[in-house]
Amino acid sequence: MKNIWYLACMLFALSFTASCEDTDVLKNDIQSLTDRVAALESKVTQLNENLASLHILLQEGIIISNLEYDAVNEKYTLTLSDGTVLDLAEHNETFGNAPLVGVDADGYWQVSYNNGVSWQPVLQGDSQVLAVGEDGVTPLFRASADGYWEISYDGGATYSRVKDEAGNDVKAVYDPETSTSQVFSEAAVSDDGNSLILTLANGTTVNIPIVPDFFCYFDESITGEQKIAEGETRNFNLHIKGADHTVITAPMGWKATLAEADPATDVAVLTVTAPGTAVAETKATADNTRDISVMALKGGFAAIAKLQVNPIEVSIGGGDEPGGDEEPDVPDGTLDLGSLINSSMSFTQLERWQDDKLTDAADYWFTRVSAITTVSYDAAESAIKADNTTARGAWASTSFGYHCGSTTFERADYRLTFEFKSTIAGNGVFAVTVRGGADDKSFRVINLNNGLRNAVAFNVADAEVNTYKTITVELDFTQADANTNLNNHDSFQTTTEADVNGISIYFFNNLSNASSAYTTYVRNIKLEKIQ
Repeated sequence: MKNIWYLACMLFALSFTASCEDTDVLKNDIQSLTDRVAALESKVTQLNENLASLHILLQEGIIISNLEYDAVNEKYTLTLSDGTVLDLAEHNETFGNAPLVGVDADGYWQVSYNNGVSWQPVLQGDSQVLAVGEDGVTPLFRASADGYWEISYDGGATYSRVKDEAGNDVKAVYDPETSTSQVFSEAAVSDDGNSLILTLANGTTVNIPIVPDFFCYFDESITGEQKIAEGETRNFNLHIKGADHTVITAPMGWKATLAEADPATDVAVLTVTAPGTAVAETKATADNTRDISVMALKGGFAAIAKLQVNPIEVSIGGGDEPGGDEEPDVPDGTLDLGSLINSSMSFTQLERWQDDKLTDAADYWFTRVSAITTVSYDAAESAIKADNTTARGAWASTSFGYHCGSTTFERADYRLTFEFKSTIAGNGVFAVTVRGGADDKSFRVINLNNGLRNAVAFNVADAEVNTYKTITVELDFTQADANTNLNNHDSFQTTTEADVNGISIYFFNNLSNASSAYTTYVRNIKLEKIQ
């Protein structure tokens, strides 16, 4: 009996010892997994930072204003024209079984979980996830506590298990001996230094322009909606550098002016004034936009900074007439052509007006020039240049401008504004006219020459040579005249709907008996209905 008891005790001891050893092994396995997941998470942060940076770089209009490369850590630091600073790690060291992420030809995210052997779309439910455009999404990865990949499409609010092509959960294995993982396989600056070319892991290339020392963005302290009382004026610091010129837009009733930037700090002050107390009884919300935008232009590139302001009611009418509480009409056919004057613009060469009238429904820049005069885009001025004019031109044979045939305008008053400069002084150096859709008559100019002109020329004083002048021409689209000279006319006729079905804006050098060839420049062209 004692022997049996002794044997039982020995078996219990052996069983207890074995159980302790199994528990220790299990604890060690759990600790090992915990350690590997923790180590993996530190690398996931770098992966997600790369994805976030790549998502921004995939959007249109992105410009790099400064680029630095850390060869030791194989990392790029990019400063964009809107002030955003991005880090791109060229390699993600000691990171095993990592997702390789790319973008397919249609702009959707795709991923490989087998080191690039095969690729599959990143799916949210049954739908592919867009990488580019306003609806693009940045996926976030993480490793679960039990060592599997999880993905989020809502900024980390919720996560779901990653599935491979067979529908299986994808393990996230951390192994210090495994090879590196890359979001992009190669990065290089182009031979001319004008772009950064990223080659993604799936072979897709992304080309981002580099425009050194060109940026435009509001100070980081300016966030959210800026509440400005009626009639109040406030100043905002704008970081801006390298712009050839700027275009400022604001909601109806608001005023915004930009001072010159301090050359030491590259900071300019934007002064914003809210609409004053309305004097008319009928009011409506100014317009649908709440943004004041500053667009900086350099060559063919643009950087835009936006400031959101509170909506304020502004006066649009008087009395208690029916419909007084309705929102105002948005001006029809407003043309802001300043941003279209860039390095990618081209001109359609036309014959003399008698042979080639502008009556088509297309939109394009055009030119009618003599054999010696040339019209082109001037990158240094960000302007259209009419060069080598030696004698008086005419809108019918020596001119340039913009034909907008796809839009029907209102029979109302319009304001044309632009900047021009000349290399020579004189009377009538430069002229402009706006023609109707049939190109057979010009609209009446109502703020110059007593409203008796359908075209107008501008003088340049000696002190104004090579200096931009801002020109404002107000036009009545209800009256037009078929005369083709700059003299006063008394034969204006009421326009028809067909007359405003498309328009053409003509500019032309106009100086008689010029002592030498001269050049004019025009930029910041805008046509808008007068409210």
